Amino acid sequence: MSAKFNKTIINTISKELAPIKREIADIVESMSFMNKKFEDMMKAHELSREIITKLELENTDLKVTVEELNDRLANLEQQSRSNNIELQCVPENKKENIYNIVTQLARVVNCEIGERDILHCTRIAKVNPSSNRPRSIIVQLASPRMRDHLLAATIK
Repeated sequence: MSAKFNKTIINTISKELAPIKREIADIVESMSFMNKKFEDMMKAHELSREIITKLELENTDLKVTVEELNDRLANLEQQSRSNNIELQCVPENKKENIYNIVTQLARVVNCEIGERDILHCTRIAKVNPSSNRPRSIIVQLASPRMRDHLLAATIK
């Protein structure tokens, strides 16, 4: 009788525990699934952090490069302006030839400038459009030496 009673109790307990075992198995399975998803997210996060670190380094390198290029550009612009002179208060005419005006002004100060010595010349926009003052002339000469020669002639 006690064996039968024990068997009945064991069967009853087994029947009662069976749904709990299934629920625990489902919970374990869910936890495994969630753990796998979490691990995948951690891997993706770590990969993203590595990419961000690489991009930050690349960004820093690019900033340095841009700064260097800006410095080089400023130097090149300064060098290109080293051949220039600005002539102010030269009266304007509608049909003027600026090259002739520049060569005539050079002759006045006893400095011979040929057409080959003048690379480019143009009038620039006024700073104050309402001013009656004529627009300035920018002359790009062939070399800084030619510019210095012309400036020295104007001082004499």
